[in-house]
Amino acid sequence: MATKYLKNQLTIAEMAKRVIGGDHAQIAEVLEENNEFLIDAPMYEANEAFGHVASIRDRLPTISGRRLNEGATRSASSVKQIRESICLLDNFSEPDEVIIDNQPDKNAAINDENMAFLEAMMQTFSNYLVYGNEGVDPVQLNGFFQRYNALALANVEGLSGTGSDLSSVLMVEWGKNSAHLIYPRGSKKVGIDVNKMGKQRVTDTSGNPFMAYVTQFKIQFGMVVKDDRAVQRLANIESSGSTNNLLATGNMEKLIYARNRLPKMGSNAIIYVNRDLKSQFDIWAFNKTNINFTVEQMKDGTPITKFQGIPIRHVDQMLDTESAIT
Repeated sequence: MATKYLKNQLTIAEMAKRVIGGDHAQIAEVLEENNEFLIDAPMYEANEAFGHVASIRDRLPTISGRRLNEGATRSASSVKQIRESICLLDNFSEPDEVIIDNQPDKNAAINDENMAFLEAMMQTFSNYLVYGNEGVDPVQLNGFFQRYNALALANVEGLSGTGSDLSSVLMVEWGKNSAHLIYPRGSKKVGIDVNKMGKQRVTDTSGNPFMAYVTQFKIQFGMVVKDDRAVQRLANIESSGSTNNLLATGNMEKLIYARNRLPKMGSNAIIYVNRDLKSQFDIWAFNKTNINFTVEQMKDGTPITKFQGIPIRHVDQMLDTESAIT
């Protein structure tokens, strides 16, 4: 079981336990274990069935003092609205009846197949959260790196790597007023629907029929970023070599700038990287004797590296074949 670090925020697994229970709650826990975003990202109900409209305050009122016997100046804040879409993953697990019926424990065999199926769905989920692009494929959502894809943006900084063998560090400060995930309005199952349909007649890719044990999985989710400062990206990082990577002189200092640009300077923040960059972080923590990096033991004995108290998690769907952004 993965260790949760952020307090007082309901993740998809916790929502499922409270609202649904039973098989759906177990499925939610499996989803969480196979997608490190879900370990910490809070989930909230959207205000639409297929999307969410968020109001973002973009200007505070102007406050000034007043003199005696004079009136106070008038002012007002202003807000803008953004609309976020909700993505639907809908697939069927259909193991052949011959495979299942010849197993000593049919239910265990079906569940084993379903777990592999869920793992594949979670890889797609993670990929959409990072690289999703509605402009390329309308069934996706705009992921973090589609939203933050230019060095001119205040929350994006480059490490000068070139070519198409690069990676990124993603730092997210999760919260209801910063960044969070959503599920459809009115969903009684917090966006998770598992329908065990039993033995059904299905067809192969050629249209030929056979009998299979069918389970339908539907996952509906979206992402809301109400405060752009809550997401910071270090891009154009070389995954290997001696220059323009995290281990190069001064590059780790960019993490401090990124953390300080977060609204709450790292409160409820998580750093996400791929395995190669996770190794660079771990090597830095191992070689450097300073207070910025610590290694702590999780409940299951697994060590986790932290930067100034911010946990560093790995996400396999984050690539080391990104092209340089400008």
